[in-house]
Amino acid sequence: MRVLAIVLTLIFGLMLTPAMATGREVVIGCSLPFTGGLSSEAPYFKDAYELGVDMINKSGGLMGKKVRLIIEDDQTNPATAISIYEKLVAKNKAIALFGPLGSSVTAAAASVAERHKIPIISSYAASESLYTKGYKYHFGIAASRYFGGSYSVPFIDMIDNFEKWAPKGAKKPTKIAIIGVSGAYGRDAVDRCVKRAKEVGLDVVYREMYDAKTGDFTPMLQKIKRKGAEILCAVSYYNDSVILARGIAKMKIKFKIVFLGTGPGLPEWKELGPIGYNYCTAYPLSPAWKKGGYPEFVKAFKAKYGKDPLYSNAWAYGVAQVLKAAVDKAQSLDPRKIRDAIASLDMDIAWCHVKFAPAGWNAGYGGTYISQNQKGKTVGVWPQEVAEGPVIYPFR
Repeated sequence: MRVLAIVLTLIFGLMLTPAMATGREVVIGCSLPFTGGLSSEAPYFKDAYELGVDMINKSGGLMGKKVRLIIEDDQTNPATAISIYEKLVAKNKAIALFGPLGSSVTAAAASVAERHKIPIISSYAASESLYTKGYKYHFGIAASRYFGGSYSVPFIDMIDNFEKWAPKGAKKPTKIAIIGVSGAYGRDAVDRCVKRAKEVGLDVVYREMYDAKTGDFTPMLQKIKRKGAEILCAVSYYNDSVILARGIAKMKIKFKIVFLGTGPGLPEWKELGPIGYNYCTAYPLSPAWKKGGYPEFVKAFKAKYGKDPLYSNAWAYGVAQVLKAAVDKAQSLDPRKIRDAIASLDMDIAWCHVKFAPAGWNAGYGGTYISQNQKGKTVGVWPQEVAEGPVIYPFR
């Protein structure tokens, strides 16, 4: 009976112990939305996660072990993500996890990581709600002090500094409409944009949330036009950005300047032709940033995929850089020791500096740069130290 008790104790002890690497390889896993509302975003992250793992393996792996990356489709569904991440931990014995896309899906994945005490590093989700739950195992490299506003509030700061970039003699616009896609991320970003706009003296004449599946923004744009908005700030994903741009062109709304969260900096935006010109957008990946292996990242990406990387690629690649640095620092494949090493990092990656706050957001990142689509070309315009050309103003 005593032997049986010892055996049972060992078995249950192993069941409660975080995944430990065995054999010649270790597993890292994640889910991405290859179907569902964020499906257009997934390929960018898949490419860069895979390139990041290539980088790790070419540099000796993790503690000498080759990394095997497992990616499954979460369908932009939190429940599906939970199932995938549970399997990654329980069946595949992943020692660390990469984050999915979208704040609600990331929250689901983070809950699994927290329960099993496996570190998860997000490349995308920035909603503050993810960093107020007391999680110790979730880290977000793209979440600045602005949280969900990390990719949009800097545009408000740009407007506040109008005199520094506007054509000589131009009158500063003051009436702004702020809209955003429904969900934790969108609500957080819109709230922060509204708060910042009021702080800098702008008149918020319209604010509204919309469903990600909205196919026609005409009613909303009509309201915005009637309110006399001179500035439009949209916390948007790619598909809704396209629909908004087409609606603005069709209605011939003459805004002074427009910001769309995602779209104007992507290659496929060129399909819109001239109606897609002059839109501002988030510009997290600036050629002015030369630290953290940025030149090597660009070279490797072009060699593997035959094209230049975008900011989404850099975000995801940075996750692999963080994991590699943490394992090297911990000198261990124990997930808990990896977690502690991640929490203590102070380093440059291919697109920003990383130093995590106790809650898991990136205190080393100050928020995105701003670019403008100028005749199909992405041009950095703010802040001034990374500006590659003047702002085309007014928008129309």
